[in-house]
Amino acid sequence: MGKYIIDLKDKEACKLSISGRKGANLSRLHSIPDIPVPDGFVVSAQGYSDLVLSIPEVKELLSRLTEIVADQTEAITKLSKEMRQTIGKIRLPLEFKEEIIKELSKHGDSIPY
Repeated sequence: MGKYIIDLKDKEACKLSISGRKGANLSRLHSIPDIPVPDGFVVSAQGYSDLVLSIPEVKELLSRLTEIVADQTEAITKLSKEMRQTIGKIRLPLEFKEEIIKELSKHGDSIPY
């Protein structure tokens, strides 16, 4: 397990604190016989936090999100769009890219990405 990337077969990937909700669920499904889950990997919760939450613009957007109540769907939609656009512009650090490339090389062409 790298700092940022976790293989779904890694036993640690089942932990919510390590790989987040979606990654943990995929990892759990991966370990159940007869459930077809392709091999793959997830970005660790720590990697996501280190990368995304280190961006001041993202922190500001998350702060604004705490001011919105659940029934303000238009405001949530607008802010979500801003967050996706901001996160989409993040440049990955070299260390992060190297881990992704290393993990992809383990799977060859078997992962649809």
